[in-house]
Amino acid sequence: MAELLKSLFKRIQDGASELGDAIHGDRIERELDHDIRTTDLHLHQARNDAATVKAQRIAREDEVKRAKGSITACEGVIGDLLSRRRSSQARAKAADAILLQDEHAVLQRECKELKDKEAEFTQLIAQLEHKLRRAKHQLGTLRAASGLQRAQAAVAKLQPGPAPYPESAQVSAQRALQRKAKSAPSVKASKPARPRNRKPTASDTDVAIDALIDRLSTHSSAATKRTTRKPK
Repeated sequence: MAELLKSLFKRIQDGASELGDAIHGDRIERELDHDIRTTDLHLHQARNDAATVKAQRIAREDEVKRAKGSITACEGVIGDLLSRRRSSQARAKAADAILLQDEHAVLQRECKELKDKEAEFTQLIAQLEHKLRRAKHQLGTLRAASGLQRAQAAVAKLQPGPAPYPESAQVSAQRALQRKAKSAPSVKASKPARPRNRKPTASDTDVAIDALIDRLSTHSSAATKRTTRKPK
């Protein structure tokens, strides 16, 4: 009678241990599965954001090229006015050129900010892809270990005597959870702070206009000398 009760008690204890291992393994599996779905969602969003920033960067580069062309055309008009000695009109046109140069500088800064942000998204996507591959590998390892443990336990029950059970899936699951906790966290792409543009003062504008007029006057004078010089 005592042997029968002892055997019954051992079977109940083994069943409770197996149930605890299964519950613990299922919990870790659910956590890994949730981590995979969350990481995949963040990866999808990061790729969409990167595509948007890239489109903005390309559009801003086109604006930079157009602004540069407008500056060149405006300086050509100023040079023509200076060659005809229309200083007042040239100076008024030079003020427009200075405004175009300021707009061109702002567009260049915005273009650089978009390039930096695009690089941050590229780094973030690489980190998320690595995290997703690692989580999928851990989940596959956990499921394989759980399946192997159940198969070994079933075989061990058929052996006579107090056959020791193989290593529990709980141990393998715990190792997988520890590897998951040690994995590097994803980094959020930070938005670069836009530099505050100092509003040019009247004196700054006058200095810029004087410098532009002086530069274009020199070019205009040189061009006039070349055209009026008689061939030998």
